[in-house]
Amino acid sequence: MNIFFKKSYIVYTFIFLLYVVVTFSSNFLFGYTLVDHADAFRQHVAYVKTLHEYIYTYGLGFWNNWDWNHGVGSDAVSILSYYNLGDVLGWVNALLPIKHLDWTYSFFYLLRLYLVGAAAILYFSNHFKNTVAVVLASVTYTFSGMNIPALHPMFVNAMWLLPLILYGIDLIISGKNYAVFIITVAYSLMSNVYTTYIIGLGAIAYFLIELIFSEQENKIKIIVLGKTIFAGIISLLISMPFWVQSVRAILNSPRAGGVIANGLWLYPAKYYFNFVQGLFVLKSPGFYTNVAVNAVAFISLVVVFVFWKQNKKLVAALFIQLIMLMFPLVAAIMNGGTTPSNRWVIIFILTISYATAWMVENLETIFNHRLQVTVFVTIGIAFLAVVVALPISLSKGYALISMVSLVAASFVIAFPSKKRKNSLLFIAVFNIVGVGAFAYSETGGNLVNLYSQSRINDYHPFDVFKKTKAQRVSYASTDLTSSLNRANFAQFDHAMTLESYNSLDNKFVYDFSKSVVNTPTQKLDPLRQMDNREELLSLLGVNQIYSYSGNKRLPFVLYKNNGVSPLYTSKTSVPLVYKADNTISERQYYALPSWQRSSVLTNNTVVDEKKTGVVNTENEPVTLDTQHEGKFNFLNSQTVRVSLPNEVNNSGYQLMLYFEGLHFKAQTFAQAIHNVDATNEDVPSHSMGIGKVSARQKKFNELINWGNSDKTAYILKFTASNKYENSFIDYGQQQTTFYNPQEKVMINLGSSDAQRHFVDIKLNKKGILSLKKMKIVAVPMGNVKRSVEQIHKKNKDIDVKLSNKGLRTTINVASKKQFMATSIPYLESGWNLLIDGKPAKIVKTNVGFIGFALNKGNHLVELKYHTPYLRVTIVISLITITLLIIFGMVRVIRNR
Repeated sequence: MNIFFKKSYIVYTFIFLLYVVVTFSSNFLFGYTLVDHADAFRQHVAYVKTLHEYIYTYGLGFWNNWDWNHGVGSDAVSILSYYNLGDVLGWVNALLPIKHLDWTYSFFYLLRLYLVGAAAILYFSNHFKNTVAVVLASVTYTFSGMNIPALHPMFVNAMWLLPLILYGIDLIISGKNYAVFIITVAYSLMSNVYTTYIIGLGAIAYFLIELIFSEQENKIKIIVLGKTIFAGIISLLISMPFWVQSVRAILNSPRAGGVIANGLWLYPAKYYFNFVQGLFVLKSPGFYTNVAVNAVAFISLVVVFVFWKQNKKLVAALFIQLIMLMFPLVAAIMNGGTTPSNRWVIIFILTISYATAWMVENLETIFNHRLQVTVFVTIGIAFLAVVVALPISLSKGYALISMVSLVAASFVIAFPSKKRKNSLLFIAVFNIVGVGAFAYSETGGNLVNLYSQSRINDYHPFDVFKKTKAQRVSYASTDLTSSLNRANFAQFDHAMTLESYNSLDNKFVYDFSKSVVNTPTQKLDPLRQMDNREELLSLLGVNQIYSYSGNKRLPFVLYKNNGVSPLYTSKTSVPLVYKADNTISERQYYALPSWQRSSVLTNNTVVDEKKTGVVNTENEPVTLDTQHEGKFNFLNSQTVRVSLPNEVNNSGYQLMLYFEGLHFKAQTFAQAIHNVDATNEDVPSHSMGIGKVSARQKKFNELINWGNSDKTAYILKFTASNKYENSFIDYGQQQTTFYNPQEKVMINLGSSDAQRHFVDIKLNKKGILSLKKMKIVAVPMGNVKRSVEQIHKKNKDIDVKLSNKGLRTTINVASKKQFMATSIPYLESGWNLLIDGKPAKIVKTNVGFIGFALNKGNHLVELKYHTPYLRVTIVISLITITLLIIFGMVRVIRNR
């Protein structure tokens, strides 16, 4: 390593350590780790612990495992494929003692973060010769909005892999070697297919531009193109066991579909208002457009455009990327054809960092009066951006730090001095460290809710349940609270539950959930708590429900408690495998009204076959009232009361509200201003304490609130006779994770021994709620209870033995032929059914689960899971690696 490299890495390492000490030391001293309460806790840490459990329990054999404790069940490889299946650092973390996982996770996050800058130095050093330019560009890239305050290993991995891939491309273009490119692309594919897709698009564009503008002859360019494609194929073959499983998991998940870009053609107005501010202030305009580079980098972004003739290729790249950031459709395409998420700003940030290095290295060359004007115009743009941003952000400490840094950097650039470049580096570091300190502190922005409660090793949320064999448990939910922070920890307490929180869940389970209009369903958590609908909870084998203390609990019929304990139990919930007496086709099932399906499933089983029986409607809900083409006006009042017909006794029934064609139209700006009280009154004003706020100021505040709100998002809260509550939330088009528009909505208002007379519907914002149909229906819980008890009684002798490979049981069939249903998730490939040791056909049952037929007699039934394509991809990968080693050895021998 030459002196230039050594100096760059020494300076960068010092800056990195300074950042860590200033930003995190106080958190560490007070027991805070870098595990936040959001995705880091719910997903990334949980899956490091999952990998640890798999490795130390099953060794590498877990690749063929089925996990009964993740949601209603999932294969181990699909669980891990989105997170850390092929991430070497994740594996090392998982191999360490689990006792201090929160701290080891924090260490590996910082290690990944350090690698971002280290990889960037390697790339930038290939293009620039000034140490300050290289280091400044590297810290710009490392400490950008993608990493502050985000704490996601997968994106940090992508950030250090991208410059390495580009460095590998540089080596290819210069005719040196393909090794760096092959290794980094293969590792990226192993680590995460989704992020590889994002940075891969940028790498392909970079390669084509560099190749086209290289000085090589066209014939040589074609040869280089062919060799690079071949190198990419080698990377695919090496990493095949990993990316094939990731692609399989993606295709098997409900996220592979939906309305592209959430149906948006343009972003909301607030996105454009906040966009420029978001380039240098730690405040994203939304849609994961987390840029927030330091002040020097922001100035360079303007400078390169002013001096565009000196670097046309760079300016063209920046201009194209800025245009791309203006349209949701581009974000959706870069996000795999799904929601409009601009996580691809990783590429944009690297381009800005390149511009920063260019400006710093060429500062003396481009210095003139035009540069002085440019930097001060930049200050004007920045101040204007902050002023027009909604809401105004100067009250935040990190925004003030960015603005002070911007002014200081502008003066340093405008007025030449001997230490100008070093001064710019100092200002950038001050900006970065200051913003980081504020972002991760309580006194600053508190942008990250760091994990400071009991250590993850002591977190056992399912200890509240009694241990049962082959039966599921669930937390009750009667409001918008979810148990997402518990769902992925069920396996550590050896509990079976409905809930999961995984980016790649089972699409067939999701289809089942949608078919019964399970309103709380999400693509990341298909079942949730089934909205406490007892017929569905029982059908899925839930024998225990734990109700949140302090909530208005929904009353249960099938589940009982002692009046004191929050734990409700059922002795008759449906077993994991059970005999189904009446089968109907999917065509018959979907022909039923949506509001009938869940109760009909208690005495009918849906099979994916044509030959079926007649629908048993004994448990069909009773219709209490129906309204067509209605509207609820929430412009003047946020609560609307719906009366229930007094002549119909709804006691002993599970009361349900069913909406069809539900559509919300938020109040217009004119209506918002009109609804503001024009009188002056004492109200808290912008962090200035209590004071008089004029009607004009109130209207201005209303403008801010109206501009910031998502006009398509809303929350409905339902209360039956002032006692039983439930809620529905539509996240709206601006939500890039949970957007899941539902035209049909079913709300459970629980069972009651007393008649209910009305339902209050409360909306969290003003507007008009229109609908094509509203039905008030009541599920006859007495009939449902009898059906469930009959299923349990008929199947109580079936003893199911579960293992990490599947299940095994003996079933006696007295009749000529018996169809068996289960609540085991269906997959298009992976499951193998053996009846008396012979392969048998698996039938998709109840839309999302497994079923099969048995003839008369006593049968040994085995359901075994084998990960599809695993063996063949491992063989292909090993052959490729072996051939590469042989090829390398032959080259070494020949060179001697």
